[in-house]
Amino acid sequence: MERVKLENGEIRYREKVRLLSGRMQTRTFRTAKSAEQWKREQEVAKERGELGLRKAKRTPLKKVAEQWFAVRIKNQKAQKTEQTYRVVIDCHVNPMLGDLFVEFIDRSTLDSFVEKLVAKGKRPGTINRILGVLLQVIDYAWEIGLRTEPMRRKGLMLKDPERPVDFYTVEEIQTLLEATEGTALGNIIHVGVNTGMRLGELLGLCWDKVDFGSEQIMICRTLHAKGRLQENTKGRRFRIFPLSGALLQFFRELKAKRISVGRHVFTDEDGNPICPDHFCQRLFYKACDTAGVRRLRFHDIRHTFASHFMMKGGNIFELQKLLGHSEIKDTMIYAHLTKDHLKRAATILQFAPRSAEEKNGGSPFMARFESGQKKAE
Repeated sequence: MERVKLENGEIRYREKVRLLSGRMQTRTFRTAKSAEQWKREQEVAKERGELGLRKAKRTPLKKVAEQWFAVRIKNQKAQKTEQTYRVVIDCHVNPMLGDLFVEFIDRSTLDSFVEKLVAKGKRPGTINRILGVLLQVIDYAWEIGLRTEPMRRKGLMLKDPERPVDFYTVEEIQTLLEATEGTALGNIIHVGVNTGMRLGELLGLCWDKVDFGSEQIMICRTLHAKGRLQENTKGRRFRIFPLSGALLQFFRELKAKRISVGRHVFTDEDGNPICPDHFCQRLFYKACDTAGVRRLRFHDIRHTFASHFMMKGGNIFELQKLLGHSEIKDTMIYAHLTKDHLKRAATILQFAPRSAEEKNGGSPFMARFESGQKKAE
């Protein structure tokens, strides 16, 4: 049995059995016990003359893709995720590979597939997302017994150059808020830039989750296309955002001015929830043009909150909780900040030769501590 360590540090166990046809069959398992059990079963089948003599199946990839989508994705993922997977299957996987038999798709097939996507002008990040869906389909084929082993991934994904996070300056945000003041869009931008909430979270925010007593909001819903309200956020978790000062007062005034008794915080003139479909094209970009500021994505309002939070001296771990990131690596993209901020950070620790006082028996730590205390006073 071979013990395999994956790139993410997880351990897998690999066993192999030679078929009666002479071909080697390999399977990888999460536990050693499962690997041993599989090998015993294969050896018994081999002794009976049943292993490797059956006629190879021929199952079109598009059939497996549809089965995988119905079993693993439909009504089980967020609506936006479901739509994205559907588009990948219909526009890329089925047209280019759908008629191939899943049992015979190998690494060279995928390499050729990638080359065609590159020739079409697809960006590395887009190609990697398409490959991610395709590999899930192929792995599903392995799980249901159509393939003898999963697809080898090493070196398949393209290197996606990291793009700098873009965000608005203080002046741009002030101009944008002034141009949209008193409108539903202005209210959304105001709360978004002061909380870092995602667009779906903002549009899905309801008054029952705004707690004026404890001065906090619970971010636990997302409004999707066609007005579907999902009772959780991205990653299927919730988070608490404290309200204080001007933001708390803003919510109090917003509730006092609301034109309907509906549950949603942000509504249109008729009191209906604002639809997230084509939000930037319908509302946000027009406001940017009117205000004379850059056309960034609305998601960059979230980046604006996070970037200015860090530039004002915020803690990266506190920011992780406020944004609702499950892993700190997602929050680390805001470590770019500005040169001035990084310059201040670089002066936190500085080593130097001992002074004459320190050489004569004084403590370098206490000397610097006392010096810092004097400066503070």
